Amino acid sequence: MKIRILLTGATGNVGFETLKELVKQKERYEINILDIKSYKNIRLLKRFKKDINIFWGDIRYYPVVLKAVKNSDFIIHTAALIPPAADKNPETAEEINAGGTYNICKAINETDSEKFLLFTSSISVYGDRTENPEIRTSDKLNPSKGDFYALTKIKAENIVKTELGNFSIFRLSAVVHPNMKLDPLFFHMPLNTSLEVITASDTARALVKSAEKKEYLNEIIFNLGGGEKCRISYNDFLKENFKILGLKQLNFPEHAFAEKNFHCGFYADGYILNDILDFRRDTLDDYFDSVRKNVNPVKYAVTKAFSSIIKKRLLRFSEPYKAFKRQDYKNINRFFKTSDIQNAL
Repeated sequence: MKIRILLTGATGNVGFETLKELVKQKERYEINILDIKSYKNIRLLKRFKKDINIFWGDIRYYPVVLKAVKNSDFIIHTAALIPPAADKNPETAEEINAGGTYNICKAINETDSEKFLLFTSSISVYGDRTENPEIRTSDKLNPSKGDFYALTKIKAENIVKTELGNFSIFRLSAVVHPNMKLDPLFFHMPLNTSLEVITASDTARALVKSAEKKEYLNEIIFNLGGGEKCRISYNDFLKENFKILGLKQLNFPEHAFAEKNFHCGFYADGYILNDILDFRRDTLDDYFDSVRKNVNPVKYAVTKAFSSIIKKRLLRFSEPYKAFKRQDYKNINRFFKTSDIQNAL
């Protein structure tokens, strides 16, 4: 008998990879999807229509959540409003990330409390770990100043732990995929950050494998990362990506990047989940190779020719640099080590 799996957030980066992994094993799973009905999502899910059941609706609307959960045994909950949108719209983020999670828990308890929820949380809940990058699930949760997304994830975790008896929580490390786009947040991470990435495909593999290993996961929180072969400094990570994309050197002016108040680190206990699920296949080299294969040669040539102009335009989006140039002391205190910045000013 097939396991009935409900996947939320199937059109997001992690969710879409998870959907593809589920469809590869469609003989084992009945695949239910809960997502917002939009032109983009309809197009994205069209090629899977023979293999999935779609419940169109907003996770904040309880009746549709109840209907989707009722027809499922194992729920993989990836739906969330992520940064920068989450930090710009904190009320909406709380409604979706915490309120939506509560709706799922309520629906589970209303239909069958034996259903299992796998909730995807985030490494952001640990906050700034530049000084102590080795992270364990037993560490204190200490989200960075201004990281409202992390606060909603902590609230959602607490809802899951309080409301359910059958659950597991995976705190995802930095999830990478070849189509990643640069956004203003990339200036928020200090260049000396210890970064452990995990590919979207390895993440999806872990989530799907969990459906048949839930007895080993129940009521436990795990750190989900790519492992030692996926570790690098943020500085070196950006340098390699810039080279691959045609942006040449990573040569932004001083104070373009924040010095504190972000997140990421190395998962010292990440091996525990891999020992259970055996999901790790990809390395950093695999990720960089996938980015290279995805680069359009014409776009690469144009980017290389205009790399200086492109980087100047990118710099305009650096909130740390704006704070420094404008002597905005509130945000200077948020992004920089005060003694160093005072000397610079």
